[in-house]
Amino acid sequence: MASATSRLKRASWNGIEFPVRRYSVKGSLRHHVHEFPHAWGGAFENLQRKLYEIRMTVPMMATFRNYPNLWPTKWLQMRKQFETGEPGPLHIPTIGTIQARCTEWPEDFDAKNQSGVMVELSFIEDKSQQFLAEKTVEVDKQRIPALIDSATGEWQKAVDRYKNGTTKYQVDLFDSVISFARDILSFKDNVEYYGQFIESKVAAFDAVVREADAAIQMFDDPENWALVNAVRDLWQSIKTFADDVAGTNTKLETWVVPMTMSVADISTRLYGNNSMAVTILQTNAIDDAFAVTPGFQIRYYPDVTA
Repeated sequence: MASATSRLKRASWNGIEFPVRRYSVKGSLRHHVHEFPHAWGGAFENLQRKLYEIRMTVPMMATFRNYPNLWPTKWLQMRKQFETGEPGPLHIPTIGTIQARCTEWPEDFDAKNQSGVMVELSFIEDKSQQFLAEKTVEVDKQRIPALIDSATGEWQKAVDRYKNGTTKYQVDLFDSVISFARDILSFKDNVEYYGQFIESKVAAFDAVVREADAAIQMFDDPENWALVNAVRDLWQSIKTFADDVAGTNTKLETWVVPMTMSVADISTRLYGNNSMAVTILQTNAIDDAFAVTPGFQIRYYPDVTA
């Protein structure tokens, strides 16, 4: 049985795949704690997250058959790209693809190993070209229907080969994979509401794919490699689509109601008119739409055009 990470897309930079011995991804939050005399604790101020920092230990070896021409040819290409200081797509197997710049790339040669060099790559996330990621969302969104059709077609071929070799439980599992993928695709025109609608669907999709991987025996048959690849590509595309939407679309922010207000008043305060009142009601557990009490924290999308 394949491990949980064995089918992940390989690490790559600007389309050049490379093996990774280990890597770390540092996420952190800019914040400030306001402290007051003669008072316990303090007031936490959220200043939003910092850029992600990624460190990768990469064996650039000429002997890896699955990575032809890795050393010295492809490593030389990567190094020349790093020297320009330009950002590019960095694929992190367990996370997805982000725009990043390589800030350090020291290499270490050991005479005991004549096959290449060990390289320590340091990347920092780049958000200055965010519109490129938005294009990626659109591309992935367009690919998903074709990937659903491909996975469904390969499944039917495998079922026909196995005849009576599949159980109803396995068939239902695969149907669930396709159903969740279609559900996620149905939200493609509402990506600005990512936090409210899509995240739970992606988590459910991920769980059912993992369950199917463990339970459907046909996935272990080398004859069904096309089916496995089709499901993997669909899974990766859904994950990439969700990751890109999460990174490029509006997140919920919080606004504290200063006085008793109606939802229409709150919409006018936040957006300039009352057209977003229904959205505010959908996003918040408000008991009385005509009298929201002072101190109530409104969750809202600040960049939505009313």
